[in-house]
Amino acid sequence: MKIAITIELDEKSAELFQVPFKKLSKQINDLIGMFEKVDYTVEDAPDIEPKPESPTNSAPKKPKKKAS
Repeated sequence: MKIAITIELDEKSAELFQVPFKKLSKQINDLIGMFEKVDYTVEDAPDIEPKPESPTNSAPKKPKKKAS
């Protein structure tokens, strides 16, 4: 997989973005490295049971008043 991003900045903006982009680049490279370490296909992956969804917490329903 290859992702290319092109950004044009003036010199001052480039200096401000240099540190965050270096950190982001390292994080992306680490993520790619994690995917490269996986040595099984989806079919060979261990079966993992999904966790049941917890019920939503809604307000208790008020009883309807009877018309007299």
